[in-house]
Amino acid sequence: MKIFFKYAIYLSVFLSLWVNPIIGIFTLPSSAAVLLVVLRDLAVFTSIVLTIPLALSKKEPPIELIGLILIYISVLISSIIGNIDNLSTYMVFIRNYLGFFTIYVLFRINNFSFNRVFITTNLVFFLLLAILELLYIVTGNDFMNDVLNKHHIDQAKGVMSNIDLGLFSSFRLGTSLLSPSQAGIFLVAILYSYSVEKRFFQITFNFVTLVLILLTVSKTAFLMLSVLIIRKLFNMRLALVACIGFLILPYLADGIVNMIEGRHISSIKVHFSGYVEAWRIVDHPFGLGLGNSGTVARTLGNSTSTVGMESGFGSALGSLGVPFLIALLFFVIAAFSKPDKLAGLFCLFFAAFLFNENALSPHLWIFPMAMLYSKLESETNDKQFKKVETKRDAA
Repeated sequence: MKIFFKYAIYLSVFLSLWVNPIIGIFTLPSSAAVLLVVLRDLAVFTSIVLTIPLALSKKEPPIELIGLILIYISVLISSIIGNIDNLSTYMVFIRNYLGFFTIYVLFRINNFSFNRVFITTNLVFFLLLAILELLYIVTGNDFMNDVLNKHHIDQAKGVMSNIDLGLFSSFRLGTSLLSPSQAGIFLVAILYSYSVEKRFFQITFNFVTLVLILLTVSKTAFLMLSVLIIRKLFNMRLALVACIGFLILPYLADGIVNMIEGRHISSIKVHFSGYVEAWRIVDHPFGLGLGNSGTVARTLGNSTSTVGMESGFGSALGSLGVPFLIALLFFVIAAFSKPDKLAGLFCLFFAAFLFNENALSPHLWIFPMAMLYSKLESETNDKQFKKVETKRDAA
């Protein structure tokens, strides 16, 4: 079963980066595009089904398991009281609300090891494509449509097109993810996750990635960078405390935002207001139900609610209610008790999903998680050889 998970994750890692270019460049029909998206999410839905049984089979299940079970229960209750009339929309919410947390627990309970050549090759091509997009932008060309064929991708996948990208829309990088917001989140996550022994390559990678992050002009990415800086200067626990402190950021910043006029500043207010409204859960302790909170609910469903707009945290809290809040607390406690690299990725997720609903998309996090566990085959074989030698010497 572990081997099946591992190769499902390999497939999801690959398609998380390349599903859009494949659909656009080869002008795949809608049926093929949907199939690729389903395959991309194969690891997510497999983990949703099997992670809890696997975790319960462990001698010492992780603390996060309690939180994960609470999220499952809250999703079940929310499904009953929700407002979703078709299966595909329902599966999107299941993927978004359960995806990151199940994959996270899956990596927590299994000692995965991914081929570093596979990870590095995909990473290099992703960065080269982003640099190519930058060159197109500098020369005044439309990379998204001229190269990736974005209009066709949107039609094939049945998603909204011509979304307003804000004040800096003329030069914001979208990469193969086709979204500056998602690109910013993903780039910060890989900046954190990837490490190489040779100092020159590490510095070069950090510099290129940081430049690309800045060119996404993503507010969420900048917030995540601040968390990385705190972690670098101090420690992971303090970075997590800072993320918790961000919970009150909208209340502190709301007055300033109201004093400033401008379209880009107004977009900040949208992120804040949806988050603030989601806290009004005292009247609905079990949430409003699936399909009644967040931007995705307005886009794919029949919701007209502004609760949780543009906020992953607000969307989940508005839909799932107090049980989700309690569940999140267990993940935070676990990250404090074991502040390792994987917990650091959770810290970045926490910062991102507070004010950005895109951060709930699990395909933004599978690749960075796999990067944390990437090794050369020779390294893996050496470790296995040493274990065998150790057992032989002990015998």
